[in-house]
Amino acid sequence: MRQVRENKEQLSKLRDEVTRTLYGVAELTEGYRDAQLSPELSTVLEDLKNHLESIHDKCRKASQHTSWFKSWWKRDKIDREIKRLNELKKDCYEQFALFSAARIEGKADRLLDTTTRIENHAAEIMSTTSRTEMGTVGIADTTSRIEQTTDLLRVRALKNALEEWLEYPPNMKKRQDDTQELQHKGTGSWFLDSDQFKIWNERPGFLWIRGDSGTGKTVLRDKKAQYVKIMLQSIILQLSAQSQNLYSALERQYNSCKGQNLPTYENLLSILDELLDDFSHTYIVLDALDECNEPDRLVKFIGYLRHRTQTLHLLFTSQPRQVFTNSEVFRKSPLVVLTPKITHSDIGRFIDSELHQSQLSHLTHRMRIEEIVAKVLQKSNGMFRLAALLLIELRNAFNPDLDAILANLPDDLFGVYSRFLERIHPTAVFYVSAVLRWVTFSPEPVTMIRLEDALAFDFTNPLEFVYDPTRRDESADRVCKMLEGMIAVNNEYDNSERRQSRIVRLAHASVEDYLVSEKFSKEYMAYDLRNGPSHKFLAQTCLGYILYFADNSLTSETRLDYPLSKYAANHWYYHLHRNDDPALLSSLVLRLLEDGSSQYAALTEFMPPLLGSKAAHPLHLCCRLGYAEAVRFLLQRGASPNMRDKYLTVLQDASLNGHTNTVRILLDSGANVDAVALEHACIHWHSDIIRMLLQKAPISTLAAWVPNTLVRASETGPIEVVRVLLDSWTALNASQEVSFVNPVLAASKGGRTAILRLLVEKGFDVNTVDDTYGSALQAASSNGHIDNIRLLIEKGAQVNAVGGQFGTALQAASCCGNVEAVCVLLEQDADVNAGGGEAGSALQAASNWGTTETVRLLLNNGADVNAACGKFGCALQAAAHQGDPQTIQLLLQYGAKVNAVGGKYGTALQAAAYNGHIECVRILLENGAEVNAAGTLYGNALQAASCYGHVDTVRLLLDHGADVNATGGKYGTALQAASVRCKAASSYGRMATVRLLLENGADVNARGGQFGTALQAAEFYGHAAISQLLLENGATCCH
Repeated sequence: MRQVRENKEQLSKLRDEVTRTLYGVAELTEGYRDAQLSPELSTVLEDLKNHLESIHDKCRKASQHTSWFKSWWKRDKIDREIKRLNELKKDCYEQFALFSAARIEGKADRLLDTTTRIENHAAEIMSTTSRTEMGTVGIADTTSRIEQTTDLLRVRALKNALEEWLEYPPNMKKRQDDTQELQHKGTGSWFLDSDQFKIWNERPGFLWIRGDSGTGKTVLRDKKAQYVKIMLQSIILQLSAQSQNLYSALERQYNSCKGQNLPTYENLLSILDELLDDFSHTYIVLDALDECNEPDRLVKFIGYLRHRTQTLHLLFTSQPRQVFTNSEVFRKSPLVVLTPKITHSDIGRFIDSELHQSQLSHLTHRMRIEEIVAKVLQKSNGMFRLAALLLIELRNAFNPDLDAILANLPDDLFGVYSRFLERIHPTAVFYVSAVLRWVTFSPEPVTMIRLEDALAFDFTNPLEFVYDPTRRDESADRVCKMLEGMIAVNNEYDNSERRQSRIVRLAHASVEDYLVSEKFSKEYMAYDLRNGPSHKFLAQTCLGYILYFADNSLTSETRLDYPLSKYAANHWYYHLHRNDDPALLSSLVLRLLEDGSSQYAALTEFMPPLLGSKAAHPLHLCCRLGYAEAVRFLLQRGASPNMRDKYLTVLQDASLNGHTNTVRILLDSGANVDAVALEHACIHWHSDIIRMLLQKAPISTLAAWVPNTLVRASETGPIEVVRVLLDSWTALNASQEVSFVNPVLAASKGGRTAILRLLVEKGFDVNTVDDTYGSALQAASSNGHIDNIRLLIEKGAQVNAVGGQFGTALQAASCCGNVEAVCVLLEQDADVNAGGGEAGSALQAASNWGTTETVRLLLNNGADVNAACGKFGCALQAAAHQGDPQTIQLLLQYGAKVNAVGGKYGTALQAAAYNGHIECVRILLENGAEVNAAGTLYGNALQAASCYGHVDTVRLLLDHGADVNATGGKYGTALQAASVRCKAASSYGRMATVRLLLENGADVNARGGQFGTALQAAEFYGHAAISQLLLENGATCCH
């Protein structure tokens, strides 16, 4: 794609050269009309020759960047594009041949004899040059189309890479489409017409829709989608696809770790903040909050979003769970409660629509639809779910007496589910129980084909299930039909298989509530859906499945014949670990983990690559899983505690995954501790593992690793880890093996008050310095950590210490605009006019980076409004650069000199003009700013505004008497500045500015500055349109 862009740039230059050739041909024709032999005519011919040879060369180069597309773009499409490019290239070659012939015919010694012929050639040259220009336009357009297509393909490839990196979060677009398909026409219109919805739709804020189970909210039965982090990943992917900078924030995070590590929750929040800043309004709907497996974290996340309500419209639905009703965020949110009165009409529409289905036609033949609707509506008591289940019962009933049917039906959801199970034949109970266990306890969506495989067992031996592929039949499908109303089977995209599949799920959240209820456990003990027995059943199934390959070969050809294989290989330990008594299955596990066996080979074949090695020893696998009992057994059988594969030792593997018992067993068996194991334990701050490793690590490892890790932990780690590291620090100090570091600054920067207090109590110096923040007090002040500021001052931090990028703590606090931090420092006698740092003073820092409130506070405490220092020379210039009219007015009220000279821009007016802050420019002019004051880099305000095409600012300056031909600065004149092709300026802005300056008398041929004239500036940057405009206004060519 870089070559495509280069190609496009070459073609743009080629078109400009063709334009210059046209000017040369026009001049040549004028010379022929005079029919006089002159040196000037020969010079024109020679220039023309050079231009045409340049066109020839560029056409050749433009055609070279085509063959590389073939390897990855659609072959038929690119072949057509390449054919067209080659045709255009050939035409350019032919035109050049004509040009060359004309030049040869026009040699000086034969000009008089061939004047008429040359004039004819000149006319032909004019015509063919025009066609050549059209040809280059065609090449540019073709290249542009290719570039657009490559950009589209790049975005698609990036999207796929990011989705794979984030492990394919649920596809909400598909979910939304499915939900819309289920919606019945007219339902929910009362909500869309309500004042609450209209207010939420128009103004940013929250809206909570609350209703009991079955009242008409949608449900979320994908277990993967029931975690806050997964939800956040899905939201970010959706917003990234709509951002102006497609996927850029997410791509940066991806590139920072080269796609090797998943983003942390904090990383995702940061990306979300950046994305929300991209939109003036963002609408997010969070559905079925009560099904989230992390309710406390979810409440915190919604609370986190409160600070974004200036642009965010957030709607969420849930049942009235206590964790929500107790939350202040939820209590303060506008509330819509789904009561039977509200949902009455919607349920009526739903029933009426369902009754027109052919499966219920036998009822409508016997009685009026209105009567059925009324009676089912009354029985359903405001619950969509109950109405739907009642219709299922009516569809299956043979009794024509509707009243008798409804009288015998339960009045609640649990009662209906019990009625469904009553009809199950005793011989089917075992298989019904198996299906319910799979759909309830599987951490992944269950496909019908896997479920059929999971039931293809000989279950007669309760200690060992024997897999038998010949037993595969339609048992799973039959059970799902028996459980209609409790089980739903839908065609969905299966992320694990990357294809559409029939997914089996519980039909509604109320089904899961029923299955874990006391009512179910008492009435249907034979199903036994308790956690322990259910996970034992699934673990036995997975182990029995893989052990099948002990006596049956597995090949690449037969691999696809075993649908449950990947699940069994990846989840056998998941279920075993959750079993009440894993020892019951130990004999099966030991058989599975026989190194070199065909069943172990099958296990590693179906698992994802274990750190790059399918031939990993069972000890590596067990250390990675945290299967402590098996690790102990394998070590007793002679496995080495220092075993390593291509990348890691078993200790490093266990430390990385946070398996405390496994690490303890390895250390007791003689595993060697190194810095890598320690570093891996710190990735997720496993404090107990870090403590164990430090106790066993040699002193040389501690000396190299502890100091820097203590600094890192003080900023981002938990206090328990800091305590552990401090114990080792003390031991190192005693042995005089420690290098100097001071974690106080890191804790101050991170806002870790408890850790900071602990460090100070341990004797660390609060006045430590570094090159970035200068001091711990500056670090705390720049991040607005008030408690840290107070603690540091209390413990003796020097409030006026100078150093670092901020200069002083007061400047640091002023930069972040934290009024409370500034107040605390001023109360502690911070010098309001102390110099140093990039800003030079606290007032300049607040004027450029802070807030108007901070500026006012500093001025009221004696800040010198005209202090000459820092990057911008004075506070007024800093405020003009930042572009806050209120701050500028405040500074002027306090006596700021409007024409003070110095700093980066020279004057405040130039700073505001350069950045296009038109309101600031207007305020400065109204307060006496000298419009023609000479500056530094850009000469004057008019040149500064012209450079970036700020046409409205240029117009305002001209209206106030700016000298359009004033000279000085980098570009010499405003017209030259406007003619420069600055990346930050729009093409429209540059053209409009040049035209405005010319209309106001700008000297088109004025000389000076970096490029000499405006035309030379425009030509240097290849801006043909501006060049043409300048030529039309009398610019003289200077070659």
